[in-house]
Amino acid sequence: MSKPIRLFVDCHVFDGGYHGVRSVIKGLYGHLIQQADDIEFFMAAHDIENLKKEFPTGKRVHYIQFNSPSSYWRLAVDIPRLITAHKIDYSHFQYVCPPIKRGRYIVTIHDILFREFPEMFPLSYRISKGALFRWSANRADILTTGMVYSQGSLVRHFGIGESRIKIVPYAVPDRYFQPVDKPESQRLVEENHKLGKYILYISRVEPRKNHHRLVAAFEASGLWRQGYKLVLVGFSSVSYPEYDRAIADLPPECGQAIILLEHIGEEEIIHLFKAAELFVYPSMGEGGGLPPLEAAALEVPVICSNTTAMEEYDFFGKGHFDPADQEKLTRLLVEGVSESFRAPQRLAEIKRVVQERYSWSKSAQVLHKLIVEDNGRRSGP
Repeated sequence: MSKPIRLFVDCHVFDGGYHGVRSVIKGLYGHLIQQADDIEFFMAAHDIENLKKEFPTGKRVHYIQFNSPSSYWRLAVDIPRLITAHKIDYSHFQYVCPPIKRGRYIVTIHDILFREFPEMFPLSYRISKGALFRWSANRADILTTGMVYSQGSLVRHFGIGESRIKIVPYAVPDRYFQPVDKPESQRLVEENHKLGKYILYISRVEPRKNHHRLVAAFEASGLWRQGYKLVLVGFSSVSYPEYDRAIADLPPECGQAIILLEHIGEEEIIHLFKAAELFVYPSMGEGGGLPPLEAAALEVPVICSNTTAMEEYDFFGKGHFDPADQEKLTRLLVEGVSESFRAPQRLAEIKRVVQERYSWSKSAQVLHKLIVEDNGRRSGP
């Protein structure tokens, strides 16, 4: 029997709070560890005790610690040292790989939206990320992304051949498809946050996420007069003056109905989803956009943008809209809390489609095949 492939996974995103990339790594490797008995896994983070809670345990899974939480030290010193010390064959990175090449690199570029929407990103960000992501993509032995849209972006803006960019599809964690008791979620959310009826949006607060149009549409809908709140879960990562002005211009009563929550854990996220009257995702651009799929898996009514990677979410039907159309967004907020939009049969059918299309088990099989085939070519006859 041939020796197992030794695979290093950079899991530094587990040292912080909720992050979309964190969900991807957890979903993908949660299944790959269970499926691939020909791979030995080396999961690396600064806080390995927290990391151990996230993945299956076993003799093929090892947890190794970064000496520093610094991204510069991690990439320049820690990772090359650990790859050498543990005789790693393949290393998987998100967006950026280390400057020193040791073994084979898997690099996942989730999106390059700063090239698609340059006006929404600071110049310094566009320059630094553009250079780093292109450089990392070119150094990758296996280059992956999660959506057809992002594959096209890499072809258009980085000049990479389409056949070189492999799609390992994004998916929804299994636990979102399991039954969750809505009254219990409502009780827990009310106990912790006193929200009452609310519309939910989960996302970082930045220009491409379109919070300013959502705030204006919520005011125009008049739902705040009916006791609804708009709950925004996320944190500010860049300057967003349009959002600041939109909040400042609200009537006081409407402003009080808009709640911003930060540092929410995954278990609480699920209850916030389930207790919501409506989940809204008006983002202008996404490389993936998993939250509307997660809401749909929990049978929560969803209205979602129809642009960029979200173009393929056509199963949302009348809830699929142009995020630049503020009047349409206003109408959909009102329709979204109606009984017809919330019909159980409709929500169950959307859940069925999501479960069929977006499976981490299937995605793990895709990544496993890519690694095995590359290893076979590298080893030769």
